[in-house]
Order: sequence, then structure tokens, then C-alpha cells
Amino acid sequence: TTYTSTNVPQVIPTGPGMVSSTITIPGNPRIADLDVQINLNHTFVQDLDVHLRSPAGNDNGLFSDIGAATVGGAQTLMDVVIDDEAALPPAFALSSSFRMQPELAYRLDWFDGEDAGGVWTLDIRDDATGDGGTLNSWSMTVCEAPVATGSVVYSENFDGGGGSDGGFTHSGTADEWERGLPSSVPVTGCNSGTNCWKTDLDNTYNTSSSQDLVSPSVNLGSSVAPISLEWAMKYQMESANFDHANVSVQQ
Repeated sequence: TTYTSTNVPQVIPTGPGMVSSTITIPGNPRIADLDVQINLNHTFVQDLDVHLRSPAGNDNGLFSDIGAATVGGAQTLMDVVIDDEAALPPAFALSSSFRMQPELAYRLDWFDGEDAGGVWTLDIRDDATGDGGTLNSWSMTVCEAPVATGSVVYSENFDGGGGSDGGFTHSGTADEWERGLPSSVPVTGCNSGTNCWKTDLDNTYNTSSSQDLVSPSVNLGSSVAPISLEWAMKYQMESANFDHANVSVQQ
């Protein structure tokens, strides 16, 4: 389903500055794939850094400082669809219309599995003076995964009695995994109840940390394929050039 912003047009300041526009998605569609369409004019496109924020507060970059390198030159219009499955990242001036991947440091599939319902925000930062433009339109296309059928083999919301940690363990360098209610903006609250795991409930994770959170073993001996794994997660981190997060499943 494609959702189109009605919060446009928006004037992009001559910088340095930021303008934001929103899309409200009804219901609770679960994201299996996400594409973003952006149409804007700007007299110097390389001034722009563009991010997308989800209703959960997850902030992912789309591109930064791309396009023609001359003021009012070969490119003053950007009309693109940003799609992880596109052929190329934006490594050159973009003619319109064009389908491209996010810039190499970013991926839209970081939103996969999130509840899409709520207010999405497109942030456009103009990081230099002297040139401006207009965000003409933008939209999001959300694809949902097929509805899973069958029985639940294992689930845990960490709100069980007696201070349940769900059998999870943690370790590592500067390990600060804690179970409770997060209170450090922007990662606050839990997906359900009042307890979840976070890398420091009341602050940010430490520089040069390398932390592991490990679930108990789950017996799938009597399960029949296909088997799916789902979890809820809020996060904020630097570009993947610097920080990384990953989930692995081992036999």
C-alpha cells in the first residue's frame, strides 16, 4: 500500500537548517519491505542530508550530499524512488525519474518487522548557506509479509513474576545490557509491559563496547517448516560505518 504525504509542499531553508514533513499510516501493518518516493527542487542538491524516522523513533539515513556539484547546474530536480532492491546506490548526479538504493551506509530493511502504524517523518537538512528549494511531494510504499499460521513454540515479554529475565544471559566488553524500563531518550518505554532489555536503561551504550545478549535454547525438534522468528526492537546508533548491530540464530 502506498501512503502519500499531505504535509507538502515544504520550503527547504537556505541553510544551515532542517525542514520536516510527515505521513500518518493507519492501522498496524507490519513492514516486510519499504520504498520511499521523494520529489524536490533545490539549487544545489549536494547540500542535502535526508533521513526517515519511524513512529517508534528509529532514525535511518537515506542519502547525504549526493547529486550535481554545481549550483543551478545539471540537476536542480530530484525525483527518485529509494528501494533496497534497486540496481545502484546514488554515486552520481541523478536524472529524473530514477530508482536507486539508499546510500551505501544505510538500508531501508532496517525498518523490516516494525509496526508501520503512526506518524513517519522525513527530515531534510540543508547543511550550507546560499541555496534552498522545495520538497514537492513524498510517499511510502509498505509491503506486508504473509500472515503466519501455526503454533507459537517460544515467546517472552520479560514481564513474568519474580523479576523474569526470560532465561537470557549477557556478556562482553563494556557490557551494560540491563532488563527494566528504558528511560534514555529517544529509546524509552517497552513494546509491551514495563520490562525489556536495553544496552543501559538510563543512558547510552559506552564507546568501544561489544555486547552480546543470548536467549535460552529453543527446542524445534517437533516443529515443521516454515519457522519464523519475530522480535520488537527500538534503536538509535551511528552510521554502519562506525557501529553495528546484528542478530544471529545458531543450531
